[in-house]
Amino acid sequence: MYTRPITHLDRTLFLFAIDCSGSMRETIRFNGMTMSKAEAVALVTNYMIDELVERARRRDGVRNYYDIGVIGYSGEGVRPMLGQSGGDDCTVAVDRLAAQMPPVCRMDFDQRLPDGSRSAASFDLHRWIEPFSSGLTPMYEALMEVRDTLRRWCLRPENAASFPPVVFNITDGESSDGSCEELCDMAAQIRRTGTADGSTLLINIHLSTDSERGSIMFPSSEEACGEDRYSRLLYEMASTMPEVFDDAIRSSVGGVSLPPYKGMAYNASVAQLLTVLDIGSRSVNNIF
Repeated sequence: MYTRPITHLDRTLFLFAIDCSGSMRETIRFNGMTMSKAEAVALVTNYMIDELVERARRRDGVRNYYDIGVIGYSGEGVRPMLGQSGGDDCTVAVDRLAAQMPPVCRMDFDQRLPDGSRSAASFDLHRWIEPFSSGLTPMYEALMEVRDTLRRWCLRPENAASFPPVVFNITDGESSDGSCEELCDMAAQIRRTGTADGSTLLINIHLSTDSERGSIMFPSSEEACGEDRYSRLLYEMASTMPEVFDDAIRSSVGGVSLPPYKGMAYNASVAQLLTVLDIGSRSVNNIF
């Protein structure tokens, strides 16, 4: 299980569900820059989409290895953020994305050198999605859309044997709709979708500005979440990560815990958000 190579014949799906509520206007620091949470999540998501496009690039161009989708949820409802040209619903095939590259923006930031000094650096990034923040946090409604999108994708005959979809739910607060029981039930419905190679992986990432509280990444037990009710909810909702991810997770958490790991991060920084997205999107290292 979770060993199927990703090819143009056995594609997979990477789906991002992004909290765009009003609280995402709060500012944070990332790589020496001050920005809102919404801007940080857009930056990291744009970076990951660029990375996914490049992983699918070969000498003859970008190959159709997977679909990518981005769903935003806010006080204005649930909506696709990546466009709807190609693919069903919120998903777009990676080769079609590559054919419609959006404008590039130059990102400047400070980087720490090995000797402890800092140096200015910059890189180009495509603006696949734009930062947005407004109103409440309808996570339950968003997860319903995720579930329906997954069901349609997994029911296609050509996807039956593929590496299963990976879902990243990125939020900074509790849901404004759905009880804890309803959220857990919806998460279970998402995890029950999948392919012959395994069930869909649901990874929850809670982004925070609170530097005084310790972060939790890929916990191996509910007790590791402490007494915080919301972190325990995200733990219960998340998938148990397959063994093929263990080495990468163990490296990221410093080897202080043993598998099986849960697919979640709580009170994460933007850098930790990027780490979790990178681990979750790489699957097996030799498939790309």
